[in-house]
Amino acid sequence: MRRHSFLVFAMVILFGLGSPVIAQYSGSYDVGGGNNDFSTPVSAASLISVTGVSGPVICNIYSTTLWDGQLNFPAHIPGTNPVNTITFQNTPGHSPVLTAPNDLNIIYMNSADYITIEGLEFTGCEENAIYFDGTSTDSCHEIRIIGNYVHDIGTDIYANSAGILGDYSADCEIIGNEVDGDARGIAVWNSDRTLIANNMVYDCVLGINPGWSNCIEVFYGTNNLVYHNSGYSIVSNILYIHESEYITIYNNALYQAYQYTSYEYYALGLYSTSNVISDYNNLCAPISYVGWHHYHGYIETLSEWQTLMALDSNSISADPNFVSATDLHVNDPSPVGAAGIEIPEITQDFDGDTRKTPHPDIGADEYIFPLIGSYDINGGNNDFTTIDEAIAQAIYVGLDGHVYFNVYSGTYNGQIEIPDIPETNAIATITIQAAAGQTPIITNTTGTTQTDGNGFYLTGADFITIQGFEITNTAAHGIMNSFAGTDYSTNNRFVNNYIHDVGVLGDYAGIYLLNSSYCEILRNEIESDHYGIQLSTSEQCLIANNMVYFASLSGIYDNEGSDNRYYFNSVYQEMNPSTTYSLYLNHGTDIDLKNNVLYHIGGGTNYAIAITGDLTTYPVTSDYNDLYAPNTYVGYYNGNQATLTNWQTATSLDFNSLNLDPDFVSLATPDLHCNPTSPLDMMGIPIREVTVDFDSTTRDEFSPDIGADEFEGAAPPEPVDDLVITLSSSTDDSTNITLIWSPALNAQQYHIYKSTTSPNSGFTQIGSTPYTTFTDTNAIIGESKSFYYIIANN
Repeated sequence: MRRHSFLVFAMVILFGLGSPVIAQYSGSYDVGGGNNDFSTPVSAASLISVTGVSGPVICNIYSTTLWDGQLNFPAHIPGTNPVNTITFQNTPGHSPVLTAPNDLNIIYMNSADYITIEGLEFTGCEENAIYFDGTSTDSCHEIRIIGNYVHDIGTDIYANSAGILGDYSADCEIIGNEVDGDARGIAVWNSDRTLIANNMVYDCVLGINPGWSNCIEVFYGTNNLVYHNSGYSIVSNILYIHESEYITIYNNALYQAYQYTSYEYYALGLYSTSNVISDYNNLCAPISYVGWHHYHGYIETLSEWQTLMALDSNSISADPNFVSATDLHVNDPSPVGAAGIEIPEITQDFDGDTRKTPHPDIGADEYIFPLIGSYDINGGNNDFTTIDEAIAQAIYVGLDGHVYFNVYSGTYNGQIEIPDIPETNAIATITIQAAAGQTPIITNTTGTTQTDGNGFYLTGADFITIQGFEITNTAAHGIMNSFAGTDYSTNNRFVNNYIHDVGVLGDYAGIYLLNSSYCEILRNEIESDHYGIQLSTSEQCLIANNMVYFASLSGIYDNEGSDNRYYFNSVYQEMNPSTTYSLYLNHGTDIDLKNNVLYHIGGGTNYAIAITGDLTTYPVTSDYNDLYAPNTYVGYYNGNQATLTNWQTATSLDFNSLNLDPDFVSLATPDLHCNPTSPLDMMGIPIREVTVDFDSTTRDEFSPDIGADEFEGAAPPEPVDDLVITLSSSTDDSTNITLIWSPALNAQQYHIYKSTTSPNSGFTQIGSTPYTTFTDTNAIIGESKSFYYIIANN
């Protein structure tokens, strides 16, 4: 029994002497600071590589010292996979510097996979700062080199060095690095599907053999992608592709600045490479060569390159205006601005700024060029494809002055939303207008409500002009200008638009201002829905020179507005089924109405003008209007007012207004211009801020016409000459007196007046005729004398 017990005890001791199990790494660890999970980057790499991982690992490196020594990552670190990755990065707010002056590399990955190196500075080693090195049978996979600064490496002048070198790798990324290069800035050899993007590479030179250096090079491999890189050098080639198949080269700014004749350098070189896609690049070589090809040799200009290579048809060749030879951000102006093509997987630039769409900048830097001047939409220079794209660009980059978006003909379907654009102001406005000679049409067949069913929908936007559009077939308003939160929408202008057949899903308006101030609605033609022009709780707005007709409720409706001005508008209404108005003011304060034609031809209970709210509380100024409602009421205020006189008595308004047919050109298919014979000619009062009419015709400085149309009245007739009077006898105690006269120039009608008492008084009109003869059949026999005069009228 004792012996048996001893054996059992001995076995327990034996098992107790086995190797301890060390847990694999997972989570975030501090290196050289913070929690000091690892003392140095070298030790962190070593321990993690040996032990392995059980989840994603992030090592945050502090900048407490200059970190010395080569970091080694061997093949197949236990537990690594596409999810369980290893990241070595800078701690936020720290700028760690790694060096290895006595080693070949600072980071060496030997067939390692799933490693990210991000946000670190590398300097001082014999050959390569970062080297991921696989084999033909065991490649590196999913290595990511992101946002690092590499400089002053390759201390061995005989070495074939690179800032970042990948050999035999697949599905790797080299993005957003700044490489003050050695022989090679970024080199990728024998690799597939590598993404090289947003890097800035410059000053590459190969020790004692400068003729072989390249800022970026790709040797062999397939399906590699070279996007949005910026390269500059005076002593090396910029981008060289050697026997790499199916490579895509887009949006790179390659500036070959070599200025001598000792060597022959180029911006882009291709050797025995097929299935190349290259376009939207900037290939600039003012003195040296734009390109090189193993068959064609050195190629001096972009046009020659395009012809010989059938590549880069949309590329440019211009100085990108880099900040300096070592800072490859660009100054304003730069030809690379918005000259690229959208790459879906590259949404940010070197600095993390969002790329513009659909035309990002060429190169690593997405410079925010504020908009200024004119831009074409869907035509002309094709700066933008849609109005929405142009608005998005203005929001993103801001304004540096007045901006004009010229929109070409076409149907643009869907609500155009314009939110608050912070940089708009009185000296930086946005005008969205029809291009000269064009007729863009805005529709909205997709929306169904007041917030998504409009043609244009402005929310809190300021200093916007919408001009020259046809707007039709919308579910809600043609144009809605609304506040956002507590922010009024101010200083917007809606000018010279033709709005018709809108509000198909409800009672909406051609133009609707809600909580808006200092806006203008000018020279629009509106065949309206429920309202032609509607304002609600808006102030200091100018509504002038508009032609509005066929509204189912009110041509113009102002609800609780203040200090709004309505000048020179022509409104025509003919609805009978229900109560309708040409203009309706509800509790408006200090509203000013002048020189408007408010014409309602409908019968029943309809009105040319209506005001609700006591005028002592809600004062209104109204005069020099034409209030015409031949079949219904002129106005409503504290009851129906049938005539202009009734209206004047009830309101103490409009004492210089008229109640006359304005003689519009057409009512059936409304044309609210006036015929020359209209009685509104020169019957208005000058308004200082309205100097032109609906057609931009200059208004008379002293006596403008009432209504939207400043028309040319009929020319005044000349006086009647050569009146001859002939008497003929009658048997019924009367005498026919025939008057004959010569035609008067410009006369359309003649009015005949008679007096039997004096040649200077006592005249009454006895008839009118368009002809130059008239017979007085009521002359009484025995009248001692009769006096006649004739007035020509146009």
